[in-house]
Amino acid sequence: MAELCYRAHPNRETAEALSAMWFSNPPSSWRSFAYFDSKNGRYVLGPPVIPAQENHPARETWNPTFELEYWADALDTAQRWRERLGMARHPSGTTCAPGSRRFR
Repeated sequence: MAELCYRAHPNRETAEALSAMWFSNPPSSWRSFAYFDSKNGRYVLGPPVIPAQENHPARETWNPTFELEYWADALDTAQRWRERLGMARHPSGTTCAPGSRRFR
């Protein structure tokens, strides 16, 4: 919601007014949804994970496409919020979803 409000009024005042809402659910909690697979050098979602289709077994599902993209987009949005507020990009937010070409 904060992102949509900012898009309607893209200025520093809006970013500052909404920053408390944005950072009350810190992007670090989004990073915690995945774990780093050091053997393959990438982040992995699941298991357990229930994909949007809700018909795959949670304990057998790895890296569902929609969830990977949604997760990567959330981390990218968090980086933009940091920049809007004059903060440095978070270093661990740049290597995200396996298979996502936007982040490497």
